[in-house]
Amino acid sequence: MKKLSATCFATLISMASLANSGVVTLQTDNTHSRGREERRTGINNTVPFDDNSVYLRTDSGAVAAHVTITGTSGTVMYSGTTVITPSVQAISAPNIAGEEKYMIEITTDRRRLYGYFM
Repeated sequence: MKKLSATCFATLISMASLANSGVVTLQTDNTHSRGREERRTGINNTVPFDDNSVYLRTDSGAVAAHVTITGTSGTVMYSGTTVITPSVQAISAPNIAGEEKYMIEITTDRRRLYGYFM
C-alpha cells in the first residue's frame, strides 16, 4: 500500500510539473541559407520552457545573441545579450500577473530566430 501511495504521489507531482512546461519551435526569416547557416550558427531550433525560465543551448561552440521574451500584451518580460553555449543556460523570465509569455526572439550577428509560446 505504501508503494502504491508513493507511486501515485510521484506521478501527480511529475504531471503537475509537466503541465507548466513546453517547447517553443524556432523559425527564421532567412530562406536563402538552405540549412547551411543553421549548422554554422548551431542554436537549437527547439527551446524548452516552464513558468519561470527558458532553456537555451547550442549544438556547437558559443554564440553571442540578444534574447527578447515578450508577453501577451506586448510587455517585455526579458531582454538581454548573452552567450549561448552547449551546456543548457536558463534565462529567468517569470510570468507577470495577468500576462503569459507569448514570443521569443533570438538575434545573432548572422540571423534572427523567433518562436511563439503555446
